[in-house]
Amino acid sequence: EADGNSEAAPQPLELDNDGFFALTSDTCYRTDAEGRIVFASPSAKNLFGYTDQDLLGRPLSDFYADPVGRAEFLRQIKDNGGRLSGYEVWVSTSSHFWFDENGEFAGVEGIARDVTRRREADEALKESEARLVEVQCIAKLGYWDRDLITN
Repeated sequence: EADGNSEAAPQPLELDNDGFFALTSDTCYRTDAEGRIVFASPSAKNLFGYTDQDLLGRPLSDFYADPVGRAEFLRQIKDNGGRLSGYEVWVSTSSHFWFDENGEFAGVEGIARDVTRRREADEALKESEARLVEVQCIAKLGYWDRDLITN
């Protein structure tokens, strides 16, 4: 304490997996090779309405907007070098294949983020734009964009 300050230096944050998963609202998950959930972080309760324990053993496809979408989901991961970000079922996911100690495909793991509000806002914007176009047609009005710098 060369400066006479009696406050202790801040300690680094130490987190185990439970502490880490408690900090994020995103849901971390892992499935086995058949698509059954073998791990889900506690935030799954907020996303799906089920506890992580309720989800274990259930097919992840139970939560897809299109349950037959698992094959397409796996194809897209494969086509993108074993990784995929931004694939939306009901949520946006960043996922990749995981392999066992023998290098065999063992399943998929990733992070799921709730995008409900964003999707609703996008839909509301599309509907609003469609109404605007319809009203402009009825009123025989229009608009244009012109870049005064590049003409």
